[in-house]
Amino acid sequence: MIDGLYVPKGVNVSADIWTIQRKPEYWALADKFWPDRWLGNGPGTVFEYDVRTSYRPFLVGPRVCIGREMALQSIRLTVAKVAFSFDLGMANKDTFVWERDAGNDYVWHDYHVLVRKRAHQEFHK
Repeated sequence: MIDGLYVPKGVNVSADIWTIQRKPEYWALADKFWPDRWLGNGPGTVFEYDVRTSYRPFLVGPRVCIGREMALQSIRLTVAKVAFSFDLGMANKDTFVWERDAGNDYVWHDYHVLVRKRAHQEFHK
């Protein structure tokens, strides 16, 4: 029995990840493309009760996507290239208080970044 439905012995059962990732019980505005759901999802926001652990873009277990590590490595290389190509700094370093504003979150609110393109540099031996 699965959710009250009889399933005969030997029948393969799988979970459709596309449906799980759009289930209204797990996600506010489940059918909407809303990238900000990953940023501002604290108390009082529409995304406060999102079950973020149900998001599995590469699946899990023995059927995990074989391209997962390559995709993650591509993301790391892209971030490294951006960090190498630009000087990043705090635009509001005089008003940002680490103990108050940073907290334990991965996303810092009111953290303004100053971005400047670096001059092209060539490296020689």
